[in-house]
Amino acid sequence: MSRLPLLVLLLAATTPLNAAPPTNDPHPFWRGSQGLWRAAADYYGADGTHQLRDYGQLSRVTITAGRLFLEDSAFYPPGGTYNAAYSLGLADANEGVEVRNTQSGEIAADGSVVLDRSDLPLGTSVRTRLAPIDARRALQTGDKPDGTRAYEAYWSLTAPGRRLRLLAGIDPVAKDGGPPGPGALRALATYRDTALPDDDEASARAELRRKQSVAVLRHAVLLDGTLYDIAERVDVEVTDCDRRASDPDDPERVVVFGGTPPPLAGGALAAALAACRDAVRARADTVRLQRIVARLEALQPP
Repeated sequence: MSRLPLLVLLLAATTPLNAAPPTNDPHPFWRGSQGLWRAAADYYGADGTHQLRDYGQLSRVTITAGRLFLEDSAFYPPGGTYNAAYSLGLADANEGVEVRNTQSGEIAADGSVVLDRSDLPLGTSVRTRLAPIDARRALQTGDKPDGTRAYEAYWSLTAPGRRLRLLAGIDPVAKDGGPPGPGALRALATYRDTALPDDDEASARAELRRKQSVAVLRHAVLLDGTLYDIAERVDVEVTDCDRRASDPDDPERVVVFGGTPPPLAGGALAAALAACRDAVRARADTVRLQRIVARLEALQPP
């Protein structure tokens, strides 16, 4: 199994599964976990080699109407093996990538949560469950569709404003079909978290982007009631026009879609053209936007 799924496990979508009825009284562990956290994160191979150093993460735990929401932003430095995949090909070798995702699940009466919704389609084959052990500790597990364990993670509220997460990727069977390696360990990730005030989120995000030379953001964007998987540049001003009508063949494109892009017909075409004309009026010197407008006008019915 590749490293890609493990690195996005705390950002991953999951397979829905029936769980205990939800509760409006969250477990003490989740009450103590709410808020914004900043992590120093590291990734180690099965042989103990330090493969990815201090790639950084911001995470937020929110509880609304008996549902737990985990919003995570991971900041990967330039040269990462999977940066091209994370950025949908928009980042070059000298650029870092931020991946931002929100997952959620209902909190059962015992405090456990099966994450059954995700904004991004990352790690969709893994069923993720978080189960508090007590007011300070929780166990996170990820299982493949065949029932084999993909990873286990330990969460600990080690001190006020401090949290530790240790995530072990597991390979029960070696790639050649033989016995697994020692401990069946595939990789290990560590997250050393510090609580932050909400007012510090913007400055912390800007600092992590500078530190990791982030030039591309992978996230979900809501357009006309539909959530789209998008990678977009953060070193230029990305407009609503770019998100609605970016030309995949334009070498200067600043947006790439992970799936089907917004439609360019009927009312959607009219909305895109209006947004792009507004963008051109605001930034008449932007040739990229002018090309988009010309393309949309050519798509209009006679």
